[in-house]
Amino acid sequence: MKRQTLEEYCQRYAMTEALHLAKARVKDQIKREGGKVWHFAAKEITLRAEELIEANREAAIAEAVERLIQRYAKDRGMTVDDIAEAIGSAVGVRR
Repeated sequence: MKRQTLEEYCQRYAMTEALHLAKARVKDQIKREGGKVWHFAAKEITLRAEELIEANREAAIAEAVERLIQRYAKDRGMTVDDIAEAIGSAVGVRR
């Protein structure tokens, strides 16, 4: 099995977070329109979320990286600036 580089790992982690955020947005949109989330298949929500990401990929990744940086810093008792450069540069996003 191929070993992942830090860059590959961070990119995948950022995409996972971006998808998580996009799914939450899709669910919120369904609710705002008066629908019920459980009336939609998980696959449909995921497809809509992926479309949302693709419509503005750069912004979605940047938001995901920012959320990951904040979470990582909080979990480790560090400041955001301590880790932002390393994670951001690994996925090609600057704060």
